[in-house]
Amino acid sequence: MSKTAKTPDLFEYNNSAAVKPRAAFGEKTPISSENPQQPSAVKSKQSPLTGPIYLRVENVAARYDVSIATIWRWASETANVFPKPIQLSRGTTRWLLGELENYDAQLKADRDGSNG
Repeated sequence: MSKTAKTPDLFEYNNSAAVKPRAAFGEKTPISSENPQQPSAVKSKQSPLTGPIYLRVENVAARYDVSIATIWRWASETANVFPKPIQLSRGTTRWLLGELENYDAQLKADRDGSNG
């Protein structure tokens, strides 16, 4: 009796969305509302189950390809418009994905000269 166990294909289509392989160890993947390290079905700035999407400092650092220390420095500078983190509890600080996306849009608008 032979069992036919199908090995899943890494690029097999599942629920009309391509299943992509995980990033290699150490490889940084940009975080955005399309890729908030949550299921791909959640594409808005709010999760239908939990509300706003919060990012850890490691995720924010990976999003901008900078060190964790740089993120904390940007957040502590009063002259900087970088979004401030939210302290959810003692030892738990997060950034709102929506605020980071607004910050990115403002940087792009400044760069493109639409604010002046």
